[in-house]
Amino acid sequence: MTYTYKKSNNLSLLNGTGKILSLEFRYCIERAKIRGQLQTLFGDPVYITSNPDNAYGYVIIMENEQGVRYIFSVYSAKSGPSIGGNINIEGIKDAAQELRKYIAKASLSDYEYQGTYSNGRSVIMGVKDGEPYYSETRIEKEQLSTPR
Repeated sequence: MTYTYKKSNNLSLLNGTGKILSLEFRYCIERAKIRGQLQTLFGDPVYITSNPDNAYGYVIIMENEQGVRYIFSVYSAKSGPSIGGNINIEGIKDAAQELRKYIAKASLSDYEYQGTYSNGRSVIMGVKDGEPYYSETRIEKEQLSTPR
């Protein structure tokens, strides 16, 4: 089946959606790679936060040749990069698998993301000249407290 894909900036399209599947990653550097692939396919995310547990999100509209439309969220949350949608829509799980394959085939575009977890760990990830990178810095307790 052939699909077309486009990004929407309308976050309200995501009402009633939930996680359908995870995008495949084993290492943190693969998180950076997936975002670089999304950057190539869809440009900048609809939202970006400084919290790595909710780093970014896209709204993707996928349509097949019969005119059936599927609305997806593609996002990075605590459990990693994922695809969400309304699981009650017939065929959406198969369409989500196709979206996963579409993303996996994409080349990487440059970007940089910086964020801080609630426990103080700092993250910098991105793609530079087609190469993904990821680094995490742990802030020691002494650095978190201020002198009195």
